[in-house]
Amino acid sequence: MLKNFVIISFRNLVRQRGFTVINLLGLTLGLTVSFLILLYVFNELSYDKHHPGSERLYRIAIRGNLGEMPVNIAVTPGALAHSLAEQMPEAEAFSMFEHLGGDQLFRNEEKKFYENHLIYADKNLFQVFSFHFLYGDPETSLEKAYSIILTKDLSQKFFGKINSLGESIRLNNEKDYIITGIIEDPVDETHLAINAIASFETRIIENGAGMLEDWGSMMYYSYIRLREGTDIEKFQEKMTGFFNENLIKEFDDSRIRVDPYLQPVTKIHLTSKLLGEIKPNSELSYIYILSLIAAAILFIAGINFMNLATARSANRAKEVSIRKIVGSNRKKLIFQFIGESVFLSILAFTLSLVLIEILLPVFNNITHKNLQFIYYFNSHLLLIFLGIALFIGFFSGSYPAFYLSAFNPVKVLQSKLRSGGSNKSLRNVLA
Repeated sequence: MLKNFVIISFRNLVRQRGFTVINLLGLTLGLTVSFLILLYVFNELSYDKHHPGSERLYRIAIRGNLGEMPVNIAVTPGALAHSLAEQMPEAEAFSMFEHLGGDQLFRNEEKKFYENHLIYADKNLFQVFSFHFLYGDPETSLEKAYSIILTKDLSQKFFGKINSLGESIRLNNEKDYIITGIIEDPVDETHLAINAIASFETRIIENGAGMLEDWGSMMYYSYIRLREGTDIEKFQEKMTGFFNENLIKEFDDSRIRVDPYLQPVTKIHLTSKLLGEIKPNSELSYIYILSLIAAAILFIAGINFMNLATARSANRAKEVSIRKIVGSNRKKLIFQFIGESVFLSILAFTLSLVLIEILLPVFNNITHKNLQFIYYFNSHLLLIFLGIALFIGFFSGSYPAFYLSAFNPVKVLQSKLRSGGSNKSLRNVLA
């Protein structure tokens, strides 16, 4: 029976080629545009979710007043993360780093390059964040002073090869750093911007160990992953009291009152606009607007799909009547018409995937993204897109199916069914 339904559906679509092409083209374009928008939306929502325990990973930020000066910044004193790890058992892992956003001079023999986004990080960095090591050991790469980790692209650029372990590179014409690790280029979906990672031990040697006891110089990014089951509010209260107690001792000034607070790392890209952000972030409002636009396009595509189906309903009235006379029941007819609609939507869905792959380079250029649709074939996103297409097919085919299957065969064959029938008012609304 299913084979018969498929054959009939295919014949009807071929017989009415004009209708099929128009309907298929409209739905394909609607799906393509909305899916491209949704690709962008899902990409924006995926930031920093690849880190281990990302739902429990936080950046510590500071807000309040330093005397007369209000502050709301993304950096903390060097003593904070260091002290939290020692005195608060709720911390499962922590890390701190200093980010140098300006250009730094890298020299390799006669070659020299200016690169930005160099960080000085402690050895706990790889316990907190996910970086894929190509060469080197994440446990020991940052243990010694004047050691540095390069991304794959930088290593290829400086040395003409990816594996440059053991090579040396001079930084800012001052000191030679030994390359102890090569990592894959960080993914774009992160609020971090990192091209090279130098050992924080270097900073301690250059500036003294007192920097880890300094509660006043706010210049370090501090991250903490809390243990499962930790009460966030209680932890923040505990952290605030601990921080201000030490800050007042440091400055002996009761006017100083600042509160450290936790920012979920997965929300920084869309919700954080603090002073000292590592790189520009986006806006959550854009996600809402784009999602509404995608939904509106899908709705309009579905309505047009239904409108065209109802517009040709009178032309199929005789077909329905004859099939009823020869014994076909209403359930079979409903299944037939909805099946045709779903078949068209699946075909439009397939064509939209091809169009998306063709249009992605242009779309990436407009949005400054590096989206690769093939990546989403291994995720739940493809199933979401397919579900949307199937729903549109069912929704768009439902009214024509129930309307056509209710025709009275005697009246139709006696030519008493008016052109357009009782669905004319609905079509006017849909139009």
